Amino acid sequence: MAQFLYKKVLIFGTLITRLSFLLLTFLEVDYYSFCENIFTLDSDVGILSSLFMFGVLLIALEYI
Repeated sequence: MAQFLYKKVLIFGTLITRLSFLLLTFLEVDYYSFCENIFTLDSDVGILSSLFMFGVLLIALEYI
């Protein structure tokens, strides 16, 4: 049962990462503004940057 939970976490993290990466690409966000707005939740770029980092964290959590 616990193995099934890790699969769900991996799929959810991958989905969040892919969607936020796609939106960051469409908004043409460069690396500097991405790093500048990682935890700033008062703008669209900040929310997408935070979602991207959360997705990467979930993927890393699954592999641990």
